[in-house]
Parts: sequence; structure tokens; C-alpha cells
Amino acid sequence: MKASLEWIKDFTDYQGDVKQFVDGMTLSGTKVESVELEGAELKNVVVGYVLEKNQHPNADRLSVCQVDVGTDVLQIVCGAPNVDAGQKVVVALPGAVLAGGFKIKKAKMRGEESNGMICSIDELGFSVHEFPDAISDGIYVLPDDSPIGANALDIMGIGQEIIEFEITSNRPDCLAVEGLARETAVTFDVEFTPLDKKPSKFSDLKSEDLASIVVEAPDLCPAFIGRVVTDVIIEPSPIWMQKRLRAAGMRPINNIVDITNFVMLSLGQPMHAYDLDFLTDQSIIVRRAKEQEEMTLLDGTEIKMNPEDLVIADTAGAVGLAGVMGAENSEVRDSTRAILFEAANFSKTSVRKTAKEYNIRSEASLRFEKGLPAQNAQRAMDYACYLIEELNCGKVACTEIKVAAEYPELHKIEYTAQGINKLTGIDLNIEQINHILSKLELVIEPTEVSDIYSATIPYFRDDLQLEADLAEEVARIYGYDKIESRFSKGNTPTLGGRNEIQLDIEKIRRVLEACGAYEAYTYSFVSPTDVIRLGLDSEHVLSQQLTILNPLGEEYSKMRTTILPSLLRVIEYNLAHGNSNGIFYELGKTYHPLNTMPDYGLTADYPDEHLPDERDHITVALFDQNLKESSQGYFEIKGIMEELFRHLGIAQFKVARAGQDYPYYHPGQAASVYLPDYTESIGFIGTIHPSVAKEFGVTSNTYILDLELKPLLLSKREEIIFQALPKYPSITRDLAFVMPQETLVSEIKTEIADLAGSLLESIQIFDVYQGEGIAEDKKSVAFSLVFRAAERTLSDQEINPIMQKIISKMTEKDIVLRG
Repeated sequence: MKASLEWIKDFTDYQGDVKQFVDGMTLSGTKVESVELEGAELKNVVVGYVLEKNQHPNADRLSVCQVDVGTDVLQIVCGAPNVDAGQKVVVALPGAVLAGGFKIKKAKMRGEESNGMICSIDELGFSVHEFPDAISDGIYVLPDDSPIGANALDIMGIGQEIIEFEITSNRPDCLAVEGLARETAVTFDVEFTPLDKKPSKFSDLKSEDLASIVVEAPDLCPAFIGRVVTDVIIEPSPIWMQKRLRAAGMRPINNIVDITNFVMLSLGQPMHAYDLDFLTDQSIIVRRAKEQEEMTLLDGTEIKMNPEDLVIADTAGAVGLAGVMGAENSEVRDSTRAILFEAANFSKTSVRKTAKEYNIRSEASLRFEKGLPAQNAQRAMDYACYLIEELNCGKVACTEIKVAAEYPELHKIEYTAQGINKLTGIDLNIEQINHILSKLELVIEPTEVSDIYSATIPYFRDDLQLEADLAEEVARIYGYDKIESRFSKGNTPTLGGRNEIQLDIEKIRRVLEACGAYEAYTYSFVSPTDVIRLGLDSEHVLSQQLTILNPLGEEYSKMRTTILPSLLRVIEYNLAHGNSNGIFYELGKTYHPLNTMPDYGLTADYPDEHLPDERDHITVALFDQNLKESSQGYFEIKGIMEELFRHLGIAQFKVARAGQDYPYYHPGQAASVYLPDYTESIGFIGTIHPSVAKEFGVTSNTYILDLELKPLLLSKREEIIFQALPKYPSITRDLAFVMPQETLVSEIKTEIADLAGSLLESIQIFDVYQGEGIAEDKKSVAFSLVFRAAERTLSDQEINPIMQKIISKMTEKDIVLRG
């Protein structure tokens, strides 16, 4: 919400400067986002009077003008086609600064001296949308009564201190300048004057004789007020109104449309003006839309509606989408001579659904969606008709047409000083509390019970429901900065802490960072092309992406089913900035249609038949452009996985060659990860496919580990038990086997461990070799076996038979000792 400080001062007698205003309002809960001084860079710009205009002797399209600027008569060369003698114009004197920091100097133009510039609206940094009486290819002409030599910016209404506020969803009353002024008055303890303007002059005509209003959907429209204005004169609105609209970010159009926008910004109640001659039978019918009913909105959007939508119609068809936007056929034109003002109250749920369905957000829908009080519609109608009278641009009918239910009864909240002080941690007496609440326009009355008071809540503060709400109001107006830091009285302090899952996640972060990985945070919104770039066909489970209803754009229109593309883009960015290697990880969510992913026999956290299936993943990406052996990167990321499992207490796991379901991994260099608790794999590890690497612009030496978090953290863990240092020495034996290249080393390792029996303390792979001396279809894998007995020193005679047994068994599998 934007408004000028000048406009806010119309309602209050606040005398401070803008800095005090910003600080005070932010501390009292109405946060200020930004402050802008309109036309801050414009300097030395005055009102000039064109005395003479003569043709430039050396240029057909230039004029030489003699301009009176109050202190002198200056010769100025001008190229605008609309400049003429007798005009009041905006003159930038020598030394002036215009939009964009452009400085004006004395100059010669085609041999003629020019002492300044006659300005267009564009040169002042504005557009014809903000000043509708300006023209796009000529100078800006000021009103005839503008004083010569005066500051032109003052005449044009430029120089407002424009303040942008962040309004929370529970305060629709502050989506109005009146509401902001009310907050200003109570924050700075100054007087506040609410709007109470009503027309006093009426024509003899009655609205009900000129138009009719029928509400067929009272559940969606509890109040609808209409009033006819005849003998309408369409012209630009006055400067004071235009400047306030401009400060709020709205462009002036004409006096009638500007009145409806001005009233909305003043009171927070949207209005609409219908050209009465274009309403068939001069009728208004508030009804639900018909199935596939068509309408073209004011912005040119063509829509097809359904019975869930509420429309404003005449006997021929829809003329507006209730609470959102009017139709093209109902707008006020230059030829309009009679209008029907509308001030209505619509269901916030209905307006929200309709605006979301057609992706239309207007200033009106923004306010209706928050929920507006029905009482405000009457105030808005009265103020709009008052402005018609004030601007002398029409005659207001002597009656109005009102279709409205009874206003809801104002609710009351009982409170005590003790209760307020306990909730806020401050120590105010009841007089101080009542003063603050009264300034907020709550009506305070004592009850029959001593020390208990009753506050009647005004119609515009529906957010106040409990004593705690009153306590919050007292605290913010009293000043959060004045409240001492101390323990709340009467409340028992509690000890916070993390649960087991949260502790495990912290442990995962520590382990990965100890392995040299950096955490990445990426968007859950992704492009629909991501799965295509991974080489997945449309039937693949990861291609079943959920579509966002109102995306930021096509690039962010889907919910991701895998974190992989996000991390590949992180790697691409780092490679482009000169980082040749690194490790990244992300703890993030993926999103899937229901019943498409394995459930691992686990209960869903939040079972719901409508919401998507959200899965937590830990995904690690390692890349290194300088690796000579691609297998080195695979074993490094596998080592990270093993280190992770060790710290989580997961001793048993299995990796098995991945099938064809994941084409983004390199064939033969990818594996599924299994835990004993589940039949389905909990993730994958492997080298990225070269074609995918090329598609994302990353090195082919990129390796991915992707694990689903929930089954990982809920799997069985080994308890960490204290074990004394061994008393007896160990025996270490190394075995280097030559085996077929496609043999899974993990399976061989498991089999050797089983054959070694209970004396085996540990087994590690310490070398994998392919090259000179080894056949092309073979590889050499070296294992280190450590044997130890807890109660004695082992001898070679005990270990040798075990080693021979292992060698014999391997030989049967065509796996032989390396010579």
C-alpha cells in the first residue's frame, strides 16, 4: 500500500518529519518498506510564459521562443510541435537538473542561442499515464492561472513524500489512507479526523426510477448499494486528486473513474461506475455465472466462466466479475452522460477463488479477499457522491437503491489490567490501557464485576477477538522498544531441544561438511524440460511432475521429482566461474503424485488424498575436471556414503548394479543402494551419463549420490557399544584378485568376509587397477584382511587354511590371484 505523507496528514495533525514517521509507524506494527521523494532529482524548474514563437532561421523543425520566467526573458530554442505563444510552460533554467541527472546548460542550436529548455513530461521523469493531459511528443502545457516564475513542480503537484507500507493480511483497514492515518494518530498520540463526507445537493430524480438492482446470490453479496448520477461531465480530475492517485501508484484516467479509485484508496472500499446507457434495461443483476458464459474484461482478457463465479450482469449478460474487474462493455467513456455508482460487499472466499482461477489480481480483489465490513459500502457511496458534488461534474439522484442484510452486531471483549499486563510483561494501570484502546476507537465500558472492563470492537477491526489481541494492541502502541527484557511472570520456562530425526539431520550435515561438501539451497519449482534433459521418457515415474496453478513463469511451472537437475545447475555455475572441482549436497524435498513412489512399508507422515506425496532426500554431487581415472570419483563418493552410514550406525547395506530405469547414470557405473529393512532400493549412486553431462554443461567426471531420507533414518541401527582396546596382536593378509570387469566388487567382498569366519576383524579394498599387465576385460582388486582373536595370539597355522579356502573358492568363480 502506497500513500503520500501529505494525504495522511489530511486526516491527522501530525507535525513531525518523514523519518520520525517511518520509525514510529514501523515500531508500532505498520511496517514501512520504502520512502521516495517524488521528483527528488529535479532542480531549478520554473513556470515560464511564452511571449513569442518564431521559426528558427536554420532549421525547419525548430522554433525560437522568447520566454518570461519571472526574473528575466530568456531565448529558448524548442523542437516541440505544440509550443506556441501565450502558453504557460515548464522551463528548466541553465544549471537545472532533469530526470536521469541530465544537466541543462546554455548552448547554441544551429547558430541560435538557447538559455534553457521547455520541458516535456518525459524529460521530467513522468509519463502520459501519470499526467493524462500531457502529450507524448510535445511539451507539457501548464494551466493558464499558473504564476510566472513559480516552482513548476509545486504547480504540477510533484514533490510528495511517498511511503510504501507492508500491510499484514489481518489488517484490511490499513489498505486505506484513513486506516493508515488512524494508526498514525494513535502511534503519535495526535488527533484523528475520520472521513464523514456526504452530498448535500440532489436532483429531483430517483435512482429506482432510472435503474433496477436485483441480488440473486445474497450468500455471496450481503450488501449492494447503487446510486444514479445524471448530467455527467467527463473531464480530467483536479491536480490534488491526480497527485494522490499518482502517489498510490494509480494512473489518473478521468474524473469519474478517478473518484471511484480515490474513494477506494481513502476508505478501502472498492467501487465501480457503470455507463447507465450501456446497461441493457438499465438493470443490475447480481448472480452466479452460467456454465461457459463469456465475458471480455476491462483489460481485454477474454474469459469463460462457471457457476462458482459471481458476476454483475444486466438482462443481456455479464458486465463485471464481482469484486475483481468490470467488463469492457460497462466502462465509462468520454460520451458517458449518466452513471450508476456501485458500492458492494462480496464474499472474500468467492472473490479469492475467482481471482485465482483467472489469474487476475486487481486493487479491488486485493481488498475484498481480506474481508471488508459491510458498513463501509455506505460510507464509500456517500463520499463518492460528495466528490461528484465537489467537482461539479454531475447531479446526484435524491435516493439510492440498497439491497443489504442487517449489519452484524458488534462483538465485545472483556479484559482486566492484570490480564493485559501478564500477557505483555509490562506494568500499566487501567487508565493507561483504556486510553490506548480508546484511541484505537474501541468503546470502553466497566462491567458489573470490579476490575473487569468491556471493549466494543469497531466494525473495521474484525481481527480483534480475544483479550490476547487487546494485549497485543496495547503492547505495540505502548512501544515494544520500551518493554524490558525479562522472564514473563507466572510462566514456567521450558527447555527446548531437537528430536532424534533433527539430530540425525544435523549429524548428516556435519559428516558431509567434514568430507568437504558445501550445502546448496535450490528451488523446488523447476522447468518442465528438466526431466527431458535427463533423458527420461514421458512414462517414467520421475516425469510425473505436478503443475503449479499460478507459476512465476514457464521456467518455474513444475514441482521437482528429483534434486539432480538443481545440483547439476549449481555445478555448471561453478565451472563457469573457474571452480574445477567440488562437492555439493542438498537436503531437500521432491514432490510426486500419490501412489507413484514406493512406501517402504512405512506410514505416511501426513496422509491426505489431495496433497502431493512429499519425499525428503539427501543428494550429493561431486565433480572434478582434473581426474585421470573416472573410477576414482566413483570410489570417492562411495566413500562419502560409507562414512555417512558409519556415523548413522548403519553397518549393513548392499549396492547392486542399477537397471535401465535411470538413463541419466552411466551404464555400468551406477548402482542401487539397499538396506536390509526394505525390499526396494532407498537410493542410487553412480557417474552421470555423458549425454546428460553435455546437456547441462558439466564435466563427465560428475558423480551423484541420491538417498531417500525417511527410510534411511528409520532403518535399524547398530548401537555404539564400548569395546576395550585389544590385548593381542592382529595378523594382516593382503589378497589381489584378477576378475572380470563386470564383477560387482561388493559381492566378492561380502563372500570373502563370510569365508573368513569369526576371526576376521575387518576387510578393506585398498586398490583397484586396470592397465598394463591386466587383460582389457579384467580388473585387479586388492583386499586387506585383518584377523584377531580376543583371548589369544593367532598363529600362521590358523590363518593359512582360511586364506587357502578363500583362494580356492574364488578360483571356482574364474577369479584368480594376481601374479
